[in-house]
Amino acid sequence: MTAGWRGILQLPASAWLDVMSGTGGFSPPRARTLAPPPIGSIAMTFRLSGIDPAPYAAMFALDDEALRRLGAKRVMADRVHGYPCRVSLEDACIGEELLLLTYEHQRAPSPYRACGPVFVRRNGRRAFLAAGVVPPYVTRRLISLRAYDAGQLMVDASVRDGEGAAAELERMFSDPAVACVHLHNARYGCFSCVADRV
Repeated sequence: MTAGWRGILQLPASAWLDVMSGTGGFSPPRARTLAPPPIGSIAMTFRLSGIDPAPYAAMFALDDEALRRLGAKRVMADRVHGYPCRVSLEDACIGEELLLLTYEHQRAPSPYRACGPVFVRRNGRRAFLAAGVVPPYVTRRLISLRAYDAGQLMVDASVRDGEGAAAELERMFSDPAVACVHLHNARYGCFSCVADRV
């Protein structure tokens, strides 16, 4: 069973959806949307989104030993602002259940292909934020921003206080060569979310 799960974890998200729908045991949660900032506050050239929860929903039913064999771990949030969920782009509340697992945030066949640890909370709704919105999940942290072109090669990078992330995203997207920007929590180095051009 472990080998089977390991093989499934290597599938792309679209294949995962086929696997899960075949069992009849998963319905994707409804997306969450935040209102845009006041008109004129920023140019709104970007949109942040959370990761797809579908590949991980069934893992919450596994016991701790099965999760360990997959390189994942179940955790319970025991403090505020310590467990940022990459699906909802919100910090988990104290007492919420999450999985700590490896996420391949840069899948392109380029020298920058990469993966790292992320938290995914149970029943988290995937965030598709309105253009220009940067949530507290980002603004309360020191953020590393990494800009990629259409070939997924890094063309720009910087570190900013989270409050300055929106302005830095606007600066990066002013370069027409930038296709997307990956945000990372600078202190721990882990992936936070992606910003796409709008």
